[in-house]
Amino acid sequence: MYNAWPALFTASVEIGIAVWILRGTFEKALRMHLAAILFLLAGYQVLETVVCAMPQEGYLPRLAFAWIVWLPPAGIALLVRLAQPTSAWPRQASQVGLALAGVWSATLLAVPNTIQLSACETVFARYHSDVSPLYVAYGAFYDLGLAIIVFAGLRAVATCTDPLRRALLADFVTGNLAFILGALCVMVTMADSGGMSASVLCHFALALGVSIGVMGLRLSTAQETQPVRRLVVG
Repeated sequence: MYNAWPALFTASVEIGIAVWILRGTFEKALRMHLAAILFLLAGYQVLETVVCAMPQEGYLPRLAFAWIVWLPPAGIALLVRLAQPTSAWPRQASQVGLALAGVWSATLLAVPNTIQLSACETVFARYHSDVSPLYVAYGAFYDLGLAIIVFAGLRAVATCTDPLRRALLADFVTGNLAFILGALCVMVTMADSGGMSASVLCHFALALGVSIGVMGLRLSTAQETQPVRRLVVG
């Protein structure tokens, strides 16, 4: 039997951090971006509890996947915002990623049977698809986005010369690594984790939520001690 409390607890923590960040005093655009990522994480948790409470509603799994597909592109866009690359192509690439997320959302919501609930087991949901090529392509898009965040983020940490931005980049990369590696460890140790990757990843994304909270705290502290220059690209 599915236990919704872990998902609801995770969502409440992420929403709480998002509200606290929105009430901060540092740059509004950055506050909105950090909070948006937290609401993406919390939204999936809530949607999963609804999916498992109403398994007969076939559109809900597709809605959950259409929602969370925005996470990697939003993370890449935050990376670009913080890294402030001198060339234009990283920002253009992040914009392409956001556009592709929009295409994925529309496709999942429009095409029946792209994502279906297989079962809700303890604290994780298991999904499958009758449209295998789309399901595989979705997974590739999502995983590639996470990989870009980690490897491009590590490079940005190594090359950034601004102490505040370097610390923020390190916080963000650490949060992503923590939830990705945590989820991988659980899936490796499970006898059968097929179809559970989205659910497991999003449960462990609480680590990313906490790291974003640390980013907010770091920015708030810097704002109190000295003016924080804008962290917006372009």
